[in-house]
Amino acid sequence: MKAGVDAKPRVLIQGAGIAGLTLAGQLERRGVDYRIVEQARTLEPVGAGLVIQPNARAILEGLGLGDALTEAGCGLKTMSVGPAGHARSLTFPNRQFAIGVHRADLHRMLLSIVPGERLQMGASLSGWQTRGNCIEARLNTGDAWTATHLIGADGLHSAVRHRLEPLDTLRDSGQWCWRTVLPAQPLGPHGLEWVRGTTRLGAIPIGGHRTYLYWVETGADAASAPTVRDLNAWGPEGRALADALPTDPHWLSHPLCDRPVRWGTGNRLLIGDAAHPVTPNLGQGAALGMEDAWVLAGLLMQGRGSAEALKRQRHRRVDNVRRLSWWAGRFAHGQGLPGTGLRDRLYRLMPPQWILRSQQSFVAGFFP
Repeated sequence: MKAGVDAKPRVLIQGAGIAGLTLAGQLERRGVDYRIVEQARTLEPVGAGLVIQPNARAILEGLGLGDALTEAGCGLKTMSVGPAGHARSLTFPNRQFAIGVHRADLHRMLLSIVPGERLQMGASLSGWQTRGNCIEARLNTGDAWTATHLIGADGLHSAVRHRLEPLDTLRDSGQWCWRTVLPAQPLGPHGLEWVRGTTRLGAIPIGGHRTYLYWVETGADAASAPTVRDLNAWGPEGRALADALPTDPHWLSHPLCDRPVRWGTGNRLLIGDAAHPVTPNLGQGAALGMEDAWVLAGLLMQGRGSAEALKRQRHRRVDNVRRLSWWAGRFAHGQGLPGTGLRDRLYRLMPPQWILRSQQSFVAGFFP
């Protein structure tokens, strides 16, 4: 029997993020023996917001979480996109096409379908040995677990990926992002992503009558968090967002980066950000990890759970989205163009329905 193929899979997952929990939820529904280990001692609410598009929504519905998503999220009516003052308004086909949700709420949804005894907190892999078709894994707690498959779902700085091969250097976009959550929806069920110069402002309504606010700037750093004054400069909508900004906002900040796609080897596989961190310009980072988990669960049930089989099914789509997201970010910031004025003129020439159809085209590239 080839490595990675087993009629009765026994799966060890490192990382209880969105990709890892999605895989765990799939394995739970299919009656597969698994354990998920997470190095954090407690699962605290983290992150800000994200947009659930139809591909990710279909996966959540397949996990029985459709109603929970409706309750926790906010369906967008429209999205204003382009240069501030000259943006194009996109009207979505329905309120289910783009659903704003707090990342912590999505995490709680997925955690609710994983039994507590399957999740071990404060634990991580300290090493493993491969014996035939089995992996004898050692945890930092002193525990040992024998698995047919080891899954690295441990994020951007994946320890599993690093053990399989040296980590590729992150590719820096030259853009820095700040994210926070406003305790109000000053724009109602309408989102925006505007550009001005080399700066981008985004606002997405999410569940709980809140707004996910993000700010991306070229050539900035962690010390350059946006201020009320910065927001006020973006017209009436910016002033409304500034009025809702807490006195001492909690900004999450980081550079926008990606790295080459890697899937692991044999029965030691990578999914989500461990396999393919992407820039967030198309809002598909979490969705791609959920897609990986869905496809991998199916391969495991078919006795084809290898990194090579996952690569055959996933690589073209994932790498295409990664590349498109990178170039979408460069275009939004005028990088590679003679100036941001040309970018603004190109934005104004794009018919709104063409922008929406382009978004729909790559979202439709995956449905479970």
